[in-house]
Amino acid sequence: RRVHGGLQQNILPMRIKKYTVGLKTLHETNQEVAKLQEKIKDLQPILVKSAEENKVLLAELEVKKVDAAEKEAICSREAAECQKTADEVNVLRDNCKRELDEALPLLYAAQEEVRKISKADINEMRSYPKPPELIGIITNAVCLLFKRKENWDEAKRLLGESDFTQQLIDFDPEKIPEKTLAKLRKDYLSLPSFNRNAAAGVSNALPSLVLWVQATDKLAQVKK
Repeated sequence: RRVHGGLQQNILPMRIKKYTVGLKTLHETNQEVAKLQEKIKDLQPILVKSAEENKVLLAELEVKKVDAAEKEAICSREAAECQKTADEVNVLRDNCKRELDEALPLLYAAQEEVRKISKADINEMRSYPKPPELIGIITNAVCLLFKRKENWDEAKRLLGESDFTQQLIDFDPEKIPEKTLAKLRKDYLSLPSFNRNAAAGVSNALPSLVLWVQATDKLAQVKK
C-alpha cells in the first residue's frame, strides 16, 4: 500500500508539471500569434497600398498594350503603303527605262540623220519663195520647238543660220514646256502627212527633220 500510495503521489506532481509546461507553451504560442497578428496588422496598409499600386500598374500596362497594338497596326499599314508605293515606283521606273531605251536610239538616229544634211539640201529648201505645204508644216514644227514664230520667213532665217544642224544636235528635249509639246502634237504630229515617207518625196533634208521632231517629242515625253 505504501508503494502504491507513493506512485500516486509521484504521478500527481508530474501531471501538474506537464500541464504547467503545456500552459506555458500555449501562452508563448499565443504571444507569438499575437505578435504575428500585430505584424500583419502593421503590414496591412503596405499590402493594401501594394495592391492598389499593382492595380494601377496593371491598368497602365493594359493602356500601353492597347497603345502598342494601335501603333503596331499603324506601322503595318504604313509598311504596306510604303511597299505599295515602292512597287508603283519600281513599275514606273521600269516603264520609264523601257521608254527611254526606245527613245534614245531614235534620238541618236535622228542626230546622225541631221549630221548628213548638206548645205545644198538646206539651200534647196530655202530657195522656195513659197514652200510646198509639207515643207512649211515640218519647218514650222521645228520653229515651234526653237521658240520661233511659225512662218516661212522665220523658218528660212533659222535654216540659214550657219550652226543650224548643230543646234538640232545640241537641242535639249527636257527644256520644252508642256504647253509647247501639246501644241506640237495637236498641230503637227497628229497630221497624217507628218511622216518620213511623205517628206522623202518633197525634199532631201525633210525626212531628217521629221525624224528629229518625232525623236525630240518622244524623249521629252519620257523625261517628263
